[in-house]
Amino acid sequence: MDIFGHNFPCYHFENRAREDSGIVLNDLTFKNFYIFTRYKEFTDPVVKAYMRYFATKNADTHETQTINDQVSFYKDDTLIRSKYMTYEFDLHESKEEGRAEAKLEMVDAMFAKTKLTDEEISAISGIPLDEIQKRRSQHQK
Repeated sequence: MDIFGHNFPCYHFENRAREDSGIVLNDLTFKNFYIFTRYKEFTDPVVKAYMRYFATKNADTHETQTINDQVSFYKDDTLIRSKYMTYEFDLHESKEEGRAEAKLEMVDAMFAKTKLTDEEISAISGIPLDEIQKRRSQHQK
């Protein structure tokens, strides 16, 4: 799908200043959007083969067969899939733990630096009132 609507097979973007589009960041970072279904418009035969593969999943060249073999290998390898899923789960859990820890640090700062009530702190932090009260009692020890 061409989300930009200008009928190009590929869009190349680079970082430019909003104030003056002539100022380029020159950090060599680019964003490329490929419209795979428009593979027939690519002139380079290797690029065209890759684009056709991604559009049709038809591995009809050596290069695309290699990609297809690797994709199939990883899809079929239950150990790799399991490790990936475990990695994703662990990543999600560590983010959640980090958020929870940050909230508790925020609550501790509110205890120390404000005169907010436990109810107000609970409303601001989203932590249940009973947990706030428990934490305050631990904090005061």
